[in-house]
Amino acid sequence: MIRLFKKDILLFVQDKRSLLMSLLLPLVLIALFGFILQGNNDDGNRLSPIKLLVCDEDVSETSKALISVLDSSENLEVIQVNCAQSLDLINRGKYIGVLIFGHGFQDSIELNSPLPLEIKYDRAHELELRLLQSLITKRLLDTIGNTILSGHVKSNVERMYGDVDPEMLRLIDQLNASINLDDLIVLRTNSIVGERKKINLNLIQAIAGTAVIMLLFSITTHATSIISEKENGTINRLLCSPLKPTSILFGKMLSAFFIAVCQLTVMFLFSIAVFNFDITINFPTFILLVFATIVAVIGFGFFLAAISNTRQQAENLSTLVIIVMSAIGGSMVPLFMMPEIMEKFALFTVNYWVIQSFYDIYWRLLPFSEILPRIFVLLFTGVTLIVISIALFRQNIKRIVQT
Repeated sequence: MIRLFKKDILLFVQDKRSLLMSLLLPLVLIALFGFILQGNNDDGNRLSPIKLLVCDEDVSETSKALISVLDSSENLEVIQVNCAQSLDLINRGKYIGVLIFGHGFQDSIELNSPLPLEIKYDRAHELELRLLQSLITKRLLDTIGNTILSGHVKSNVERMYGDVDPEMLRLIDQLNASINLDDLIVLRTNSIVGERKKINLNLIQAIAGTAVIMLLFSITTHATSIISEKENGTINRLLCSPLKPTSILFGKMLSAFFIAVCQLTVMFLFSIAVFNFDITINFPTFILLVFATIVAVIGFGFFLAAISNTRQQAENLSTLVIIVMSAIGGSMVPLFMMPEIMEKFALFTVNYWVIQSFYDIYWRLLPFSEILPRIFVLLFTGVTLIVISIALFRQNIKRIVQT
């Protein structure tokens, strides 16, 4: 038993890269999730500001001043646009929502009438909207809350009792200071994306996120099996046959493609049967997206296999990279919870492009022309990695032949 223990430990220590990956993986994951999930600083502020579209239909001194106040907040990044442009940007998933200062905003304050203040938003960002409402309301209350409250109280007193003397006005001001202003400004919300959809938002996230993660693991495992064939001598016997070296790799890729199609077919059929997932929405675009996803995942899996020397190295490396990509790409943690720098890193993951494409098809109902750029990124990534993998595989074959 002691000899077996020593043998296993010796083999584990001798593979330096596997040893490093085994020890490095938990440290990387702790650092990654710790950085992502600390969504707030100690003072309750976000690590990165929320980008907020603002449409000023009133164009008054008051509305301009309030927009400047919102823009000065370290938790908000104000982007002024016209209303038509803002609705298009929200529908395409570029921003959470738009804050609209309606016509007569300044007059409403002076006349003590309800404020024409509204947020139009994408219902996919419900959680972020709540934070946005809190930030906006707080800034507005700090700026015009007392003015609105004083106007309401004084107008009501004058309506009920007529003219009031200065002493009464002083008492009114003291009363205003003691009143809670939290419910004074009503910020109306109106969802403009997601109300006409038949498919639940969480279901789209669950299907897309799970599909890409499982595909990454299964195809990468299949791709790394070629390393096992090299280690047990199967590659050497295949090289003695009439097969060309690249034919071996293409055969592996073809079988990987077939496995991916079968796996996705089972997942989508299950989603249709159990959750009534309507796969027919923009079906041609969906098929092209599935094809691009498989190509990207195959390129990723075979690239990892090509840069690894042993199967153990490939398994450790693939586990680390897939988990990191899934976390950063939005499969595990919503993108809005991440610091801004992490959201930029998400652009370098397969998960991000697949999940966002699913949102474009089934949530935003975008036309093919709007989704095509995301599909092109997946295809370009997959083809590039496949070409690199072929070049690396040829070099490995040459070393095998020389030995």
